[in-house]
Amino acid sequence: EKYMAKLWYDIPGYFNYVETYDRIANILPDGSKFIELGCLLGKSTSFLASRLKELNKKFEFHVVDTFEGTAGEHDHLTDFYDMFIENCGHFINEGWITKVHKCTTNEAVNLFEDKYFDAILVDADHKYEAVVQDVKNWLPKLKDDGTMFGDDYYMESVKVGCHRGLAEHYKKDNVPLQAMWGQESTWVHDKSDSKDRWLKKIP
Repeated sequence: EKYMAKLWYDIPGYFNYVETYDRIANILPDGSKFIELGCLLGKSTSFLASRLKELNKKFEFHVVDTFEGTAGEHDHLTDFYDMFIENCGHFINEGWITKVHKCTTNEAVNLFEDKYFDAILVDADHKYEAVVQDVKNWLPKLKDDGTMFGDDYYMESVKVGCHRGLAEHYKKDNVPLQAMWGQESTWVHDKSDSKDRWLKKIP
C-alpha cells in the first residue's frame, strides 16, 4: 500500500525526547537492535525512522503497543493501530521500522532472547507498578553494553518506578541512573563503559 509520508511533528503525541532519539540514531551503529515500548500514534517512532533514513542507517527497529491506550492517560483513544499504520506505514514498507508488535509489553518480552537489544526505550504505561515491571522484565533483554531509556522522569510514578525496577533487577539500591532535564525528562541506565555518551552537554 502507498502511504503519504507524514512529517513526525504533524502526528499528534507527547514526544519530547528529540535529543535522545537524535543521539540514538547517530551514536548507535548500523544494524543495532532497538525497541520502543509504547508508541501511541507514532510521533516518536516516525521521528527516529526519519532520522535513520536521513543517515541511511538501518536498525532492527521494533515497536510495541496495545494500540488501545492506557486507562486514565488517553481514554478517548481506543483502537488506533490503523492510525499508527497510516502515520508510519511508509517507514515499515521501506524497512526503516522492522516489526510492530500489537500486544502488551509483558507479552512482547517473551518474543526476544536475553541480551538481544542495544537500546530499549520505555514509554508505555506510566503507573508505578507498570514501570517497575517494564524495567525488570526488559533489563535482561539488554546487551552487556546496552542502554535503557525511559520518558517522563518528572512523574513521581516513573521516577520511583524505574529506580525500584533497577534495584529489584540488580538486587541492590542506588543503581547508576542519569536524568536529562530541559525540554526532555528522560532517564538513562547505560551498562557500557562510555556512560557520558548520552549526556546533554551543558556549558
